Amino acid sequence: MWIIYRPRPYMILVQALLLVFAFSIRYSALYYPIFATVVLLFSRLSIRYKMTGILLQFVLVVSFIFYTRGAMLGLTGVRQFSPFGGWQAANNALYMYSHVYNERADAIPVQFYPLDSTVRSYFDRTHRTESLLDYNAEGTGFYYMIRGPLITYMNMNWQNGPDTTLPNLRKFGPAGYTYSEYGGFLIKRYPVEFLRYWAFPNSIRYFYPPTEMFSKLSPYIFRPDEYGKTATQLFGIRTLAVNWPLIHLQMTLTSWYPMFFMLLNLSFVLAFIGFYFFGGLKMGNKVSLYVLLFITLLWLCNLCFSALAACTVLRYQIFIMLVEFPFVLLLADFIYQGIPQKVKIAMVNDRGKS
Repeated sequence: MWIIYRPRPYMILVQALLLVFAFSIRYSALYYPIFATVVLLFSRLSIRYKMTGILLQFVLVVSFIFYTRGAMLGLTGVRQFSPFGGWQAANNALYMYSHVYNERADAIPVQFYPLDSTVRSYFDRTHRTESLLDYNAEGTGFYYMIRGPLITYMNMNWQNGPDTTLPNLRKFGPAGYTYSEYGGFLIKRYPVEFLRYWAFPNSIRYFYPPTEMFSKLSPYIFRPDEYGKTATQLFGIRTLAVNWPLIHLQMTLTSWYPMFFMLLNLSFVLAFIGFYFFGGLKMGNKVSLYVLLFITLLWLCNLCFSALAACTVLRYQIFIMLVEFPFVLLLADFIYQGIPQKVKIAMVNDRGKS
C-alpha cells in the first residue's frame, strides 16, 4: 500500500527482504512475488526502480529456493524445495482419487505403479472416502498426511536416518519428492474430479473454516509422540502451567471466529458490489482505487490458493481476516456517503420510530 500511495526507493529493498522472510515461513507465500510484481508495475516509481524491484525480489526468492534445495539434498538425499508440499499435493489428490480410482482404468506410469498399488489396496480394503466437509473427522483436510497409504508406503520404502531438524525427516523428505510427482500426475489426469472432490468443498471450508487446533487441548499439553519431544528440545521447557479457565476462555472465543470470518467474507463481497454500483470505479482518486483493486486481487489469490493447494483451516486465514476487516469498514462508509440524503433521513426516521 505504501508503494502505491507514497513510493520511496528504499521500499524496494524492504519489500524484497520482507517477501523472502515471509517465503521462508509459510508455503502460501508462493504467489506473493507475482502479486508484488503487479503492485510494482502499477506504482508511481520510475521504470528503472520498477524493474530493479521486480528483479531484486525474484533474485532473492530464487536464491532462497536454490539454497533450500541444496540443504534438502544434504538432509534427505533429494534436491527439493519443500517435502511438505509434496505430501500436501498427494493428500489433496487422494481425497479425489478415493472416489474415482475404480471408475477410471487409465494406465499408471511405471514409476508410480508400486505406490498406486498400495493406494488402491488401501481403498479396496477400507472402502474409505474422506470428506472435507466433515469437520469432526480425524485429520479433517489432511488425513492422508497422518494415516493411510502414504504413511504405509513411506515406512515400507524408506528407513529412519540420524535425527535432524525434524523427526523422521530422512524418510519424510524423499517420500515428499515422490508424492509430489504422484499427486501432480493424479491431479492432471483427473482435473474435473479434483475440482469436484477437493477444490469445491475446500472453497466452502474457506468461507467457514474449521477451528482445528483452536478447539483442542493439544497446544497446551506435551504430546507423547516425537513432536512433543522436539518441542521440549527446541524451547527447553519441561512443564506447561496454563490454567484450565484460560484454556476454556480461548477455546470459547475462537469458536466464534468461523462465523465471524464467514460474515466478513460475505460483507467484503457485498461491499465491493455496492462500491461498484455507487460509482466507486469512476472516482477521481486512482491511487485509492488501485489499493482497493489490489486488496481484492489479494483476496482472490488467497481464496484460489486455499481452495486448490492448501488444507483450509482457521489459523491459515488470520492474515486475510486482518486485511479484510478495515476495508469492509471503508467500503461501507463509501456506500453510506453515496446514499442520497433523502434516503438517509428516511433511515434515521425509521430508527426513531422503532
